[in-house]
Amino acid sequence: MRKLSLLIVVAGLFLSLPPAARADYDVVYPNGVEALAINLAPGFNIVAMFNVGPDPDILTIHLDGSSNPVPVHLNGLTEGYAWWLKFVRFDQIGRGVYDVYVTQNAGVTHGGDFFKVGTVAFF
Repeated sequence: MRKLSLLIVVAGLFLSLPPAARADYDVVYPNGVEALAINLAPGFNIVAMFNVGPDPDILTIHLDGSSNPVPVHLNGLTEGYAWWLKFVRFDQIGRGVYDVYVTQNAGVTHGGDFFKVGTVAFF
């Protein structure tokens, strides 16, 4: 009976793992923009767009497992459903410095809905 219980628990854990279709996905567009979808946890996904080139902005959308927007924050900055990390410059040790803009609009978002919440630097 114990072996059957253990088998049921192991099968339940195995079946609760996300399918391969929810794993990371990466696309590079001809204009240099790269889109990356990452499953951070069951039911929480992030989609990031990287504008690779002389102006390497990063654009993100945060979604749950049903593609509903999820508010998140970065280093204690104001939370938002989508971020625009606008590239400013490289600092003296080579980190990218970005102005962080967010939108708190959970519906259809337009460029004017973003507002600046701070500045971050990272590699």
